[in-house]
Amino acid sequence: MNTLISCVHLGRVAFVALICMCMVPPVLGVQIALTMRNRRAEYQSMKGTMTQSKLRRYHAFAFVVQTATSIVIGVLASTDSKTMAIPIYTLYPTTNSTTRLTDAWVPAPSIVGHFNGGYSSSAFLAMSAFNHMLFAVFPCCLKMAVHRLASPVRWLEYSVSASLMHVQIATLCGILDVHLLFSIAALTATTMLFGLLQERQEKRTLGLFKTGFAPWLMQWIVIMSYFFRGVSQASAPWWVWLIIFIELALDSLFAVVMHAQERELVHSVESSAHDAAADTARAEVFMRSDLRFIVLSLTAKQLLAWLNYYGAHA
Repeated sequence: MNTLISCVHLGRVAFVALICMCMVPPVLGVQIALTMRNRRAEYQSMKGTMTQSKLRRYHAFAFVVQTATSIVIGVLASTDSKTMAIPIYTLYPTTNSTTRLTDAWVPAPSIVGHFNGGYSSSAFLAMSAFNHMLFAVFPCCLKMAVHRLASPVRWLEYSVSASLMHVQIATLCGILDVHLLFSIAALTATTMLFGLLQERQEKRTLGLFKTGFAPWLMQWIVIMSYFFRGVSQASAPWWVWLIIFIELALDSLFAVVMHAQERELVHSVESSAHDAAADTARAEVFMRSDLRFIVLSLTAKQLLAWLNYYGAHA
């Protein structure tokens, strides 16, 4: 019987892995097709309209929105903080002189603290607001990013905020082991590190971008395994299934925007000389990509924060 249960569990994990791996190529394929089809029309109609001053205004607007929403969620969370506190455990095996050898490796849950989903949603948006504030208030930050075609500040913020967001999703799916949550956060931060290294390449290729999918997939496989285990134990309403796949899709959108940016820059580097006109064109690509990240900040991040807040509240 135990062997049958193990086989079913392994089959579920393999199924989750297959779903995650199959979702990425279609999403990227659609984005690539749309980008290739609309590239000429877009750049012909918008050429020369994006400037650093405009981009700073967009960052300032995003800063105001993210800050206001962070405060609202923080206030709402403070009114019901005890209900939204999720206990976090260690699962060290029992080890003492009276334990029989056959029972020596049975996990013994022990509470080490609590994770508040409401406050984490507020902190998630606060970190995003801080990122936008740096670019809005300090022109040198944006100027340096455009000149280098790289935004280390963005990836440093993502490494913390995205890790927090994935930990929050994991707790809502039933992952309560502090070490497993730490591993999910570390895998997410590693994914963002690949994004940082991708932009810092002297000769742009997509190798590091593709490699970054490995840790991203691993942490989502763990999260989805717990999700399917949880819904198999009880009859979950349809909106629970909808929410988890919406969150997966929203998380994937950042990779889609990054892929579009890097594909344009790789093509630009391969086909253009390093003259003033080519450098201006590459800067234009980077600034438009940065604008897309701002749009995602105002849409995907907002939706993720509210979904996780209401999930923790429920």
